[in-house]
Amino acid sequence: MLIIGLGLGLCMQTLMVAIQSAVPMKDIAVATANTTFFRTVGSVMGVAIIGTVFNNGVHKHLGPIIAIHSEVAAVIQNSYLAPSFGSVLERQILEAYMEALRSAFTVSAPLVGVGFLCSLFIEHHKLRRPGGPPGGPGGPGGAGGAAGGPGGATNGGPPTLK
Repeated sequence: MLIIGLGLGLCMQTLMVAIQSAVPMKDIAVATANTTFFRTVGSVMGVAIIGTVFNNGVHKHLGPIIAIHSEVAAVIQNSYLAPSFGSVLERQILEAYMEALRSAFTVSAPLVGVGFLCSLFIEHHKLRRPGGPPGGPGGPGGAGGAAGGPGGATNGGPPTLK
């Protein structure tokens, strides 16, 4: 759990900074909200789909065992009970769970592939400098005003008055 937490925590913040840097200043709130929304929806859909495949696999593969040994049905609610049925049944129960996991991974592999293919079409954007948006003070483009220079707007901001 620690490794997953560290990996996701570091990845999520990096993604958020990259997205906020890729949009104009006026759209940062919308970009942040959309990123969080789509990440949450994607997580829910992923957990629901893969969880359903796994649960159906457990029921499918434990079905023949439960038909012979009805007491094994308790393992569906609490997998820690598997050793209490003896080594032969425990092995069959673990094999049923492994087959269910295999089917869950089989379903998730194409989803990972689609995600990877989509990532190939992501445009590269330079990160903003600490001084503000690109073209502003501290950003690429030099010492122009916050809107990109006297009398002009480069990032969708209002033109500056002279």
